[in-house]
Amino acid sequence: MKQDRILGCVIIWMTILLAAQTSVYANHFIAGGGRYSVPMNTSEISVRCQFLGVLTGLPDAATPVIETHIQCAILHPDSPMPFRLFISGTEVNPFTVVEDSETQHTITITGKMLSRFVSGVEPDDQHLTEIVNFEVNAVDAAFPGAGVDSMTLRLDYRATGDTAPLLLDAFGPELMVCNADVCTLTLTGVLTEGEIESHTSGGE
Repeated sequence: MKQDRILGCVIIWMTILLAAQTSVYANHFIAGGGRYSVPMNTSEISVRCQFLGVLTGLPDAATPVIETHIQCAILHPDSPMPFRLFISGTEVNPFTVVEDSETQHTITITGKMLSRFVSGVEPDDQHLTEIVNFEVNAVDAAFPGAGVDSMTLRLDYRATGDTAPLLLDAFGPELMVCNADVCTLTLTGVLTEGEIESHTSGGE
């Protein structure tokens, strides 16, 4: 995909730039783009996500160099009820990167997203929007990352809202767990194409 190639060039360029500055500043960089395959019963859900962010400074007082952006598109082509779910960050908190080992980092991104759920087929399709809390945990395990890197996306919908019942019908109780107030959609999958990259350094 052209977008994935462009993102790959951005990852390489930003990594070189940040590496050159680590003697003065602490730098924290994340980028990801690609498709994830999420198992659901006997079928699979296609999740395509992109994110990018750069922080500088010590981890407890880092400031954005590039505000963190994230957006995802979720499709289930085999669903008896055709639907599309588009989400994009509206209020994104500073990300964190935890070094699990010398070769693996876990990226955490939280905040709020605009969710747009489209169900059915034109001209009778239905559009529902809602602002939801989200959390992304992306694992940068290897380069190249296809088949190794992974991501978990969690979205919290109002249990009494219009979107939650439709998502529960679409994804089922194994992926959509509800209580009296919140329905949480959790999608976990391995990267099938694309890349997740992270860089963090302490500076002096």
